[in-house]
Amino acid sequence: MNLFSLEFIGFFLVLFFGYWLVAPRPGMQNLLLLCASYIFVIWSSPLFAGILLGYSIIIYGLGYLANKWINSKWTIALAWLLVVLMFITFKYYGALREALILPFDLPVLNILMPLGLSFYLFNSLSFMVSIAKRQIALPTFLDALLYMSFFPTLVAGPINRASQLLPQLDTATPRRLTKKKRAFFLITLGIIKIFFLSSALDENYISNVFSAPQDFDASTNVIAVYAWAWHIYFNFSGYTNLVTGISLLLGIQIAKNFDHPYLATNPENFWKRWHISLSEFIKDYIYIPLGGNRCCWLRAQCNIFAAMTLSGIWHGAGYNFIVWGMLHGLGLIVYKLIKKILPFKTSTTVTRAVGRVITFHFICFTWIFFRAADWNTAWLMIDKIRHLNDWTINTPFIVFNALLIFYPALVAVRDKLAAASREIEWYWMPVPVVLSLAIAFFFAPGGIPGVIYAAF
Repeated sequence: MNLFSLEFIGFFLVLFFGYWLVAPRPGMQNLLLLCASYIFVIWSSPLFAGILLGYSIIIYGLGYLANKWINSKWTIALAWLLVVLMFITFKYYGALREALILPFDLPVLNILMPLGLSFYLFNSLSFMVSIAKRQIALPTFLDALLYMSFFPTLVAGPINRASQLLPQLDTATPRRLTKKKRAFFLITLGIIKIFFLSSALDENYISNVFSAPQDFDASTNVIAVYAWAWHIYFNFSGYTNLVTGISLLLGIQIAKNFDHPYLATNPENFWKRWHISLSEFIKDYIYIPLGGNRCCWLRAQCNIFAAMTLSGIWHGAGYNFIVWGMLHGLGLIVYKLIKKILPFKTSTTVTRAVGRVITFHFICFTWIFFRAADWNTAWLMIDKIRHLNDWTINTPFIVFNALLIFYPALVAVRDKLAAASREIEWYWMPVPVVLSLAIAFFFAPGGIPGVIYAAF
C-alpha cells in the first residue's frame, strides 16, 4: 500500500478517527494501531505478515528469557544470529549463491524480501539489547508486536529504538494530539520534496545518464551525480518528513533521521546529519561492540572501517555498495588523521565553506557507486567525468552549484516557514496538504514515486 495512494489515504482517515474516538483508552488505541500495521503488511503480502509475526514472537520469547533467566550476552548473541540468518535467507541468498565456490550447487530459490525486513530486524536488536541490559522493562506481548510492526516506519525507517518508542506505547498515559500543526507542515514538506523536487530531478537529469554514462559528455555526467545527491536526499528526507507527520497525528514522536546533511563540513559531521537513526545504530551496535575508540588509535580506525563496510553491505550485496561503505570508512579515517596531525584551533566562515564544498564533492563521488547499477557502470561514469577538457559550464551546472552555495540560506527560509506555520490556526493546516497532494497527483512527473530506501 503506497503512502501516496488513495487506498492509503482512506485507510489512514478511518484509522485516525477511530484511533482518537477511543483516546481515553490507550490500550484500545494500541490494538487499533497493531491491527492497522498488520493490514498494511497484508496488503503487500499475507506471507510477509506471517514472517513478521513469527519473527516477532521468537524475539519476544528471547526477550522474556533475557528478562527472567538467561545471561544477557547469550540472548543478544542469539538475536544477532537470528538477524544474520534472516538477512542471508531473504536478502543475500541469491548473491551468495553466485559468489560462493562450493563443491555442490545451491538450489535456485525465488525469494522475495519481506516488506520492512531490514527495519524490523534492526528494531528487534534494539529491543533485545534494551531488555537484556535492563534499560527498559519487558513490555506486554501486544505492545512488543506493535513496536516491531509500527506501520509508519516499517517500510523505510527511521529505525526505532526500543527505549524511545516503547515508553510512548505505554497504556498508563493517555495520548494527546499536541503537535498537529507540525504534523501537517511536515506532511506538506514531504509531499513537495518527493513529488516535485525528487521526481523532477530523477526524470530530467539522472535515469538516462546512469543507464548509459558513456553516451553523455563529462558535464552531463557531473550534473547527473549532483542531481542524484539531491534526489536521494529529497526522496529519503521527504519520506521521513511524511512518516514523522503521520506518527505525530497518532500522538507518537519517532526518531529524527536528517539534519540538513549537505551543511556538513566534514565526513564525520555528515554522518551525524544523514540517516541519523542508522548511523547511531551502527555506532552503538557495531562500532562500540568492536571496541570503538577504547583501544589504540589504529584499532579504532579499523573499527570505523569495518562498521562502514558493514553499512555498505546492508544496503546491498553488490560490489558497488561494498565500495560505497569502504569509501565512507576511508573518508572518516582520513579526516580523523588530518585532525590528529593538523588540529584546527578555530572555525571560520572560510574554513566552514571550504569544508562544505570538499565534503559535498566527496559524498557525491561515493554516490556514484551507490547509484550505479554495477561496478562497471560506476567506472564508466568516473572515466567520463575525469576528462576535464569535455566540461562545459551550462545552466544546470550553475544551478546545482548555486544550490550548494545558497543551501544554508534555503535552510533558514525553511525554518522561518516552519515557524510561520505554527501561527496558523490548526483547522487551516490540512488545506496545504490537500492542495499539494492534488497538484502532485495531476502535475508531478512519473506518477506516484517510489521510496528509494524501501529497497534496503
